[in-house]
Amino acid sequence: DSGPSGTVASPDATFTFSSSEPASTFACRLDDAPFTACTSPATYGGLPDGAHTFEVQATDPLGNVDGTAASQNWTIAAQP
Repeated sequence: DSGPSGTVASPDATFTFSSSEPASTFACRLDDAPFTACTSPATYGGLPDGAHTFEVQATDPLGNVDGTAASQNWTIAAQP
């Protein structure tokens, strides 16, 4: 639902997300890390300069996993 986009100076990032299916659970990953259980908001700190990708998948109460993870791309470029 929300999170950093474009080029930002902050090494910290917070993402909020939701599902249209009540009682869904979520799995998140940052860059190439494996998906792990998460809740909204998901916060990451101290990230290095460069391009990053956050992805989140929802799983409904019946165990059906969303086949297409939602993703957000952004770049951290610290101010000199």
